[in-house]
Amino acid sequence: MSSSLLIKGAHVWQGNGFSPPTDLLIEGGRIVRMGPGLADAKARLIAAQGWLVLPGLVDLHAHLGEPGHEERESIASGLVAAAAGGFTHVLVMPDTEPPIDDEAALEFLRQRGSMVQGAALHVCAALTKGRMGEELAELAHLAAAGAKALGDARSIRDPAVMRRALLYATMLDVPIFSQTGDEALAGDGVVHEGPVGHRLGLAGIPPSAEWTSLARDLFLAEEVGARLHVQGVSTARSVEIVAAAKERGVRVSAAVNLYNLLLDDTSLADYDTAKKVMPPLRPAGDVEALVRALTDGVVDCIVTDHTPCTAEEKDVEFDLAPFGAAGFEVALSALYTRLVVPEKLSWRTLIEALSVRPRAIIGLPQAELREGAVCDMTLFAPDETYRVEPGAWCSRSRNTPLAGETLRGRVQGTVIGDRALGPCFEGDAGERRRLP
Repeated sequence: MSSSLLIKGAHVWQGNGFSPPTDLLIEGGRIVRMGPGLADAKARLIAAQGWLVLPGLVDLHAHLGEPGHEERESIASGLVAAAAGGFTHVLVMPDTEPPIDDEAALEFLRQRGSMVQGAALHVCAALTKGRMGEELAELAHLAAAGAKALGDARSIRDPAVMRRALLYATMLDVPIFSQTGDEALAGDGVVHEGPVGHRLGLAGIPPSAEWTSLARDLFLAEEVGARLHVQGVSTARSVEIVAAAKERGVRVSAAVNLYNLLLDDTSLADYDTAKKVMPPLRPAGDVEALVRALTDGVVDCIVTDHTPCTAEEKDVEFDLAPFGAAGFEVALSALYTRLVVPEKLSWRTLIEALSVRPRAIIGLPQAELREGAVCDMTLFAPDETYRVEPGAWCSRSRNTPLAGETLRGRVQGTVIGDRALGPCFEGDAGERRRLP
């Protein structure tokens, strides 16, 4: 970026609320001055009146295709897409081909990520070899090589294997990521088992598939004293199970996926395969319970579970389509439009769920918006409205159930150290650059 930037007139998050209009002078990747009425003739001016400056967003659950499925998403396109959505850090899952289950594979991802002008990449390495759930990977070596978390991005069937992993992890300074959903109970189901699925003629996944795997892993973590992060909490009963574990002192954090907060299972009436996600969309009562759980702190963070798929993969019958939806580039706008504007969530809760708590879970430093701090921020224009046009995305994939919808609030850019990314730094506020 330019040697210095002057962001004028923005409202800066101060922990409990936003500041009055404030200027930020940035030099060498740091905030060197903050306050009203700043001037610097040498700095590049960014007119940010009415914009919000947020601590950089962190996504703890994203899938990228590389290696193995670059046609869905490359590391480059994925990290650029994440930055376009306001994320400054992304934790990628190990479900690639081959899986990220050894130091060489981990180093490949880290090296590829370091070459991209996008969000910073962090890795959740596989818990078991080949993600087969049978033999533990070299967990100590993976942790020493820089893995921020360990997990297979799928439920581990054998409780003895999971217990050994949790016991081993007590000696390591990384959390175990547990994916909810017993695959045997889920069977061939494609939607939540309930009246909507029955009416649509779609095979159901019983919610007990989530509860049983969740409860098992929590009891195991409690027994051995391990630190556990639960991915994919999507029902009211799951919220109760996590809350009870926290009350008992279990070292657990929990995440809810973006679309499980935004949509309920009645939206499946159009059989749109972009809405085929895992965990499946739940009834409205579950969605309401998840929103309350974020406010109460039972559920710690929101993740995109960005799962890119090609148009050919999704353009099939609902039963045959893969699970997953892309979420990087709509997450913040959608959450703001559907939850913050109608006052279902406060800005404070949203920032804690998208920045503060995710950083604590994987050991990233908190993003501080103060003089002298290293830049790690997201610029957001809350009054701008736009129509979701996936064809203009930086991501290679288009599989979002929000295509064509009008959202309020738009990311204008991110500043990560000395990298300023986004349309507000490119001279055209409407420009959205997409990688080939």
